[in-house]
Amino acid sequence: MFSVDEFKKSRLYQSIRDEVLEKEKSEIIANLLNKGFTVEAIADIVNLDVDKVREFIEKRSLKAHLR
Repeated sequence: MFSVDEFKKSRLYQSIRDEVLEKEKSEIIANLLNKGFTVEAIADIVNLDVDKVREFIEKRSLKAHLR
C-alpha cells in the first residue's frame, strides 16, 4: 500500500496533477481573454510567457481575441 507522500511522488499522480493544473490555467486564460484582458496581462496573471499564452489562444481557435 502506498502512503500519501509516496503516491504524490508517483508518475501517475504527477501526470494527473499536471493535467488538472493545465486545464485550470486554460479555463482562466479563456475567461480573462473573454473579459478583454490583453495577452500580456493574462501572461502576467497566470505566470506564463506571452508566447505560451498566444500558443494556447491559437490552439483553442480564439484568434479573434488575440491582440
